Amino acid sequence: MKKLRIGLAAVLSAIVLFTGCSEPSEVTSKNPAATTQEGPVEKAVKPEKPAPLTLEAEAVMDPSVAAEDIGDPYTEINKYIMNIDKPNRDLYNTLFYAVNEMKPSLDISAYNLSYKEKNDTAGCLYSEKNYRFYYLNNVKVSKDGKTAIFTYTGKADEIRRNKENFYARLSHLLYNVAPEDYTELQKFMAVYEYVCETSNYSPKPSDFDTMTPYSILARGEGICWGYANLMEYTLNKLGINTDFVKTQAHAWDIVKLGGKLYNTDVTWGAGNSGTTWNDLTYVLMDDKTRLKTLKDSGIDTSEIILGYPKDKPDKPPACTDKAFSEYFKVGNSYALDIDNSKVYFSGDNGIEGMNLDCTGRTTIAKEIYPSRMYFFNGALYFINSVDEFLYRMIPGQKPELMEGKEPLLYLELSGTLLYYGKDADGKGKKSISLLPFDPAQFKGEDAISLPEASVPRTRSFSLRIKFSSPVEAPQNWNDDIYLADEKGNAIPLHFELGSDGKTLTLRPKYCLADSGSVSLYIKQGVASQNGQQLTSPYNMNITIH
Repeated sequence: MKKLRIGLAAVLSAIVLFTGCSEPSEVTSKNPAATTQEGPVEKAVKPEKPAPLTLEAEAVMDPSVAAEDIGDPYTEINKYIMNIDKPNRDLYNTLFYAVNEMKPSLDISAYNLSYKEKNDTAGCLYSEKNYRFYYLNNVKVSKDGKTAIFTYTGKADEIRRNKENFYARLSHLLYNVAPEDYTELQKFMAVYEYVCETSNYSPKPSDFDTMTPYSILARGEGICWGYANLMEYTLNKLGINTDFVKTQAHAWDIVKLGGKLYNTDVTWGAGNSGTTWNDLTYVLMDDKTRLKTLKDSGIDTSEIILGYPKDKPDKPPACTDKAFSEYFKVGNSYALDIDNSKVYFSGDNGIEGMNLDCTGRTTIAKEIYPSRMYFFNGALYFINSVDEFLYRMIPGQKPELMEGKEPLLYLELSGTLLYYGKDADGKGKKSISLLPFDPAQFKGEDAISLPEASVPRTRSFSLRIKFSSPVEAPQNWNDDIYLADEKGNAIPLHFELGSDGKTLTLRPKYCLADSGSVSLYIKQGVASQNGQQLTSPYNMNITIH
């Protein structure tokens, strides 16, 4: 080692002598204006640190679905009722607003229409009984054709409260469940799963209210007629061509995806015959599969019609494509990751997965057969049917035991809370937060409080964050941004980063109709593409009134 050091010293000395340079004196080493034969030496300037990343946030309300905010109610009439009754546009709109205000009667003598035209137009209001006018009991035209007479069910104050609840849930279904950046298939699967998750088949099928989409969204229960109407209305609003189909005993829908037609039956997906387990068997069927499921359930398939009954009913178009036939094998032990277009399920070899379009099927975990399964924030949570213990597994990695003290029969994901228990009915259940956070870390001296926002209960909304510079992408925003309810529980969110890299849109994945306020929290440390960071945490309160 010594020989090496001596050798290096000799070489350096030779270089100094050869170039005619000497070591700098103490004065020149400290003189910023020191010169050499080449000219003045410029002082090294340290690069300035980039300014901290900053942001602004706002609550953006979605279009209203309330009756009073519809500019032309005539355009909302169900297409099958429109074809049968052929209502008058001006009279219908006038009647519509009268029912919305719960007027007992309305003078319609100024309309130069026949009695039949007035009566048929008034009858079209029953189309809205499924949705905004669930409280409409009866509408009729007086014998002289001069007056429309309305009767209602329930008290006015109660009706108004129920209206708010329904509008909030319908708005959430249309805008938050199936956001704009989803593909056609993602939107369809999101609506199918949401309706299945938030409602059950009614134990009172003879109750007329259960036949309405209102009952499904606001009360969480319904029967086939209501389910099929709700899917037809919602999916068409989302740009997915959907038709109502029925037999004497059952109703479902035909949807067009990717230019192909499929039968879809959300009623049975939500659990027919009183069961509460969702089922993908009936999600997208060809005609052969549809007929088999009906026959297996004892339903007469001799006459299947398109739309509502009329003198000469139309036959539905043929559904022959079998692209989604793999779903018929999935059954009710599955978990959807719609944001990433994936579905996981208990298959022949264990936990299997595939894309939402049924391509790319692969085995995720051999010889593990979940009896109940959920997907959240990149991980699967399930009860293994072999030992009946609770596990967590990131696809591609080994399962982790979460609870193995006693056999478990109950598992349910609600928001970001995972409930589990030994009793199948959920008695004595425990919970785990899958997205835990401490609100206190966002409220220190260095925290930045953004201006508060206020949104009406009847309208869904998104939160739009605008960063001062493009941020790094992709990333798991669930690690940095939280939306919490009044109890401090995190709310699952859908994130969409705009093409400018600066605008991040957040949409709540469950309806906030029952909340008085929610709070937005953003961690410090979020980084931009050029190295800027949020140096302070942010918080924002949103009041729901």
